[in-house]
Amino acid sequence: NGDYVQQEFTPNGRVFRWVAPDTINGTIIRRGDHAPVRVLVAPRSQQLMTLGLDHRFSALSKATMELAFSSYDANTFSSKDDGNDNAVGLMLGGEHAIPISERDTSRHLVLGAEVESRAREFRVVERYRAVEFERNWNARDIPLDGDQLLAGARIGLRGRKLGQAHYGLNTFQVTDRYLGWKQDVAADLRMGGLELIGTGSWLNTTVPRESEFLRHKARIKQRFRHFSIGYQDDHEHNRFQADSTEGLRAGSYQFYDWETFIQSPDSFLNKWRLSGGQRYEKAIREGALTPSTRATAFGLNLDLARDPRNRLNTSFTYRQLSILDSLATVQKPEDTYLARVEYNLTAWKGMAVLNSFYELGSGLEQRREYIYLEVPAGQGLYVWIDYNNNGIKELNEFELANFGYEANYLRIFVPSDDYIRAFSNQFSASLDLRPSVVLAEKEGLGGFIGKFSDVASYRVDRRSNAEDALEALDPFRPSANDSTLTSYSASARNTVYYDRTSRRWSLDHTFQNDLGRTLLLNGFESRSRRFNTGRVRWNTTPEWTADIEGERGQVSNASDLLSGRTYTVDQQGLRPRVTWQPNTSLRAILYFKYTEKTNAEEFGGQRAEIQDLGAEIRYNTAGKGSILGTLNVLDIDYDGVVNSPLGSEMLTGLKPGTNVTWSVSVQRNLSNNLQVDLTYNGRSSEGIPVIHVGGAQVRAFF
Repeated sequence: NGDYVQQEFTPNGRVFRWVAPDTINGTIIRRGDHAPVRVLVAPRSQQLMTLGLDHRFSALSKATMELAFSSYDANTFSSKDDGNDNAVGLMLGGEHAIPISERDTSRHLVLGAEVESRAREFRVVERYRAVEFERNWNARDIPLDGDQLLAGARIGLRGRKLGQAHYGLNTFQVTDRYLGWKQDVAADLRMGGLELIGTGSWLNTTVPRESEFLRHKARIKQRFRHFSIGYQDDHEHNRFQADSTEGLRAGSYQFYDWETFIQSPDSFLNKWRLSGGQRYEKAIREGALTPSTRATAFGLNLDLARDPRNRLNTSFTYRQLSILDSLATVQKPEDTYLARVEYNLTAWKGMAVLNSFYELGSGLEQRREYIYLEVPAGQGLYVWIDYNNNGIKELNEFELANFGYEANYLRIFVPSDDYIRAFSNQFSASLDLRPSVVLAEKEGLGGFIGKFSDVASYRVDRRSNAEDALEALDPFRPSANDSTLTSYSASARNTVYYDRTSRRWSLDHTFQNDLGRTLLLNGFESRSRRFNTGRVRWNTTPEWTADIEGERGQVSNASDLLSGRTYTVDQQGLRPRVTWQPNTSLRAILYFKYTEKTNAEEFGGQRAEIQDLGAEIRYNTAGKGSILGTLNVLDIDYDGVVNSPLGSEMLTGLKPGTNVTWSVSVQRNLSNNLQVDLTYNGRSSEGIPVIHVGGAQVRAFF
């Protein structure tokens, strides 16, 4: 009964097309399935009150009861159908243990039962049943809107050294909607070095459809002095009977997954595990379950942790998927593997700390497209800038917000149906060198070296469809102009300090290099950022601190899909700063920053000069809150197109000429667990109205 149909799905969202209705004998027949309407949500009221009682008659007997009353009014403005707003629910349970041995009083025969009943109109505030409750009972996609009864009884054995095992019979019934009976068994037994752990169930349903669901999961393990061996499996056989034929209906399936393993005892500090197994799957074809796939897998794990200062952890998994019936499945045969090596080292009494890991794998990589989703201001990451003033939100008009309070879009990746074969690898390493741990008390050359420290980190995530596996799994292979890459991100950072903890003065230098490359449906998009930053700090007095910071670097962006987003900007800047802090409550900062940005000649050669005079003052009251105020006056000279992706990058969201930004933030603790934040931001640029943004936020700590 709508006037629109969905025509296409674009990177900016869904597009709908109007369909003219037909008029037959004076009756309007609408031919669409969507309408530009918004459903009004009526005010509603929901209440739930429960009363529970637990009673232990003796050490062997206990009972529990819970009574619940719910009231749900779907529309508090209307008195229609108010007679069915109230309902009750009841849960009862009990257990009694009977000793079965006079010599071992810890062994018991355990009898138990539970029943849950709730009326059709009973409404809960939040889910209390297991997440897979509907799947366990084959009740998915069935409206369970009638009177409900869930009941069960069980009998079992329990012993302090033996463990426990039980058998149960359960039923779940919903008036005119569902009827099912389920038997289940569970065991957690330990007999000397033998462990037997498992669960199993057999479900039969008759309303609204006939189905049979047989499943089990078990593990048996025998412990020896120096190793353990075991076998575990997982099986599900779910059959949905068709209504009018002897065949099966959609949703029926079967799989059997088994694994055998040998491993070190749990008490060993150095652990290892070797495993192998297979998984068989059956899919429905022509009303019957037929074998569809077979997967064979092998795994190896090694954890050397006897010395906590020198720890190595490795794992390797290989999986081969074979297709037994290409008509029963859309999967393709493939060999996949996943390996991981993690190494942590603490050397020379803690002077050097290394943390690293490397992971490699193979599989299918999904080509990605994305859309931008509008969210409340300040809760996103991107801002829309209408570069061509056509009122249409285009992909190349979204930028990372330079001011957090105006960020009102999130980038959402949308799955596509296009997959490519890909190899993946991840590498991460961090090294912290602190010679002062050993040389802090030394004099002369040793004392001089002890004042240096270094923190380095490197991380790369690389995915490639290169045919050469060794080439694809090399994390250090350059990414520039590599057409085989499907995605790539890398970050390298190194900071060298001299006299880092000195109260008088210190030096440091930081190198930062970030790279990113992503394969989209219509091409590649990449971005890089590389900077060198040096800083000198000098505490002239206990109250005054002076520091100067200089930077030089380059920001590059390239896109095969979006025009105007390819540029290389060289940037350099200098920032002197003075800080006054007479006590722990008050701090004031005054600084000036000069920045030059120049685009490469082959991309236009645009140039920008930014002079930024800034001030900041903060006042803290211990346990009560703080006040922060900032003021910046920026003078910008730019010779390029302002309303463009390059202009947004070089001007950081401001305009040529004189710009003024200011902000005030007030944080107040109303109590031990309640905090209020008030923020105000302002911005003034030549030729545009002054922008004022205010916000309030309340935090509750539990």
